[in-house]
Amino acid sequence: MQTEKGSREALSREIERLRQRVCELEAAQRHRRQPEESYLLEMAQQVDDVFWVFDWQAQKVIFVSGAYERLWGRSAQSLYDRYEDWIDSVHPDDRKSVAEALANVARTGAGEPQEYRIIQPDGAIRWVSDRTYAIRDKTGGSSGFCVLPWLLTRYCAKRE
Repeated sequence: MQTEKGSREALSREIERLRQRVCELEAAQRHRRQPEESYLLEMAQQVDDVFWVFDWQAQKVIFVSGAYERLWGRSAQSLYDRYEDWIDSVHPDDRKSVAEALANVARTGAGEPQEYRIIQPDGAIRWVSDRTYAIRDKTGGSSGFCVLPWLLTRYCAKRE
């Protein structure tokens, strides 16, 4: 009986020691990732390209690069606060095709480059081209999107 009690106590101590070690290892892993994540976030904010990441389940933008404000003429915060601001900024004649392309990415996971016009708050119209990529979850389903638009200034100047 005494030996059994001693074995249980020893086992409990070992389990507690292992739990602490697991916590230490998890903390060390988080600490190692923080500089990488910080660097990537800083880089994403500094690049001249616009992109944002949309969480399909939560139906919200979870990241938008700083260049969004320059191209769209709207604050990044407005996109975080209300994702619909993006589709509202699309020219009315282009909204249907843009919405259909996004629905196609949600359905199939494949996105094709598309061109459309956006209307900035001051009324200026800009042509953009974008490509939307599905973000896959562990089961292979779409958990979100990464949208990569860019300005088509030179191309559209020839078009007009």
